[in-house]
Amino acid sequence: MQSTEWRSIPGYEGSYEASSDGRVRSVERVVIDQNKKRRRVFKSVILRQFVDKGGYLVLGLNVDGKSKRSKAHRLVAAAFHGEPPPSADACHNNGRRDDNRAENIRWDSRSGNLLDRTLHGTHYQSAKTHCDFGHEFSPDNTKITVKGFRQCMECSRRRSRESRARRKARTTLGQPQ
Repeated sequence: MQSTEWRSIPGYEGSYEASSDGRVRSVERVVIDQNKKRRRVFKSVILRQFVDKGGYLVLGLNVDGKSKRSKAHRLVAAAFHGEPPPSADACHNNGRRDDNRAENIRWDSRSGNLLDRTLHGTHYQSAKTHCDFGHEFSPDNTKITVKGFRQCMECSRRRSRESRARRKARTTLGQPQ
């Protein structure tokens, strides 16, 4: 079994660390309050994580009296893989939003993250078995568009028939196409 490694989180150095198994803890520290002339000792504590409405684990971090809610997978990615490139997503290699181990997290582009969702079967459209009009997405009735979307062939044929009928109606009324 691999031992847990703790690393400082960029931007929270001296306050918080992330572990290789996806946990976050506060760092033991002494804070001296100049106004009240006292010192306070804060013990190291593993922070409790909550599931947000998107299914990601989040936690609250406090620095200089200001609290901020952060997603655990982004903190682990920053600690183990460095600062994120501009507009990068922290991606889960196995598609599980609650698996925040350092080996399961990587920085990638938004399109790379969306492709992962399709590969893992976690994209909301991949679970659909029928189109909006109730036709089954079978191999004979499904066409993959240029953009990679599934399209119901029955609905496509219906739209073509309706379009031809509209054009025909316009021409019989003397209107140009």
